[in-house]
Amino acid sequence: MEPNQIAGARTQVRPEQTRSPPPPRPPHFDQRHFYVVRAGCAWRLLPKDFGPWQTVYGYFRQWSQDWTWTFIHDTLRDWVRYTEGRSVAPTAAIMITPAAVQDRDAAKPLIKILVKMFGRLQIIWADGGYLGALVRWVKELRPYGKLKLDIVRRCDRVKGFKVLPKRWIVERTFGWFFKSRRLCRDYEVRLDHSEAMLRICMIRLMVRRLAKPI
Repeated sequence: MEPNQIAGARTQVRPEQTRSPPPPRPPHFDQRHFYVVRAGCAWRLLPKDFGPWQTVYGYFRQWSQDWTWTFIHDTLRDWVRYTEGRSVAPTAAIMITPAAVQDRDAAKPLIKILVKMFGRLQIIWADGGYLGALVRWVKELRPYGKLKLDIVRRCDRVKGFKVLPKRWIVERTFGWFFKSRRLCRDYEVRLDHSEAMLRICMIRLMVRRLAKPI
């Protein structure tokens, strides 16, 4: 590995707490990728003391293709949930889909992935665009389970701006993304690189959260 690396943040567990064993530790990763995402600069414009930009980009590309960024992100997510006293496996999700695709058409493939990835998933929140037969279809995925699609609706009688339940969480996450200049525009040509940039942004946020003293 190259210099300027950050180890996964160590956490402390109070003796009186009785919880399931902690998740595995994330691997070491390079903070120079944080610089690219946060500053929004081109790879060729990395500071000289970071070493050859080809090396930094080479790691980024390799880890985008071999799922290393996904592994680091998911491991840190488990650690954040564990240190906050929550179940490591998520039980709730908020669904949004691209504006270029009809909501109901894009929802089914996404929900199938969520249900497969998170076996303890119980509730999925979505806005009014998903109302209709999709609610029944989600229930049929686990006819004897607790999985359901909960539609967050806006009251027609309310005038002006009103914060919708759960929707503010999505807007807050977008706000986190837009603080990273690399994510303010669709700079990436490859889809896996675009996904990796989003994960690096969240990795940076989770590392800072884990580094805070308990």
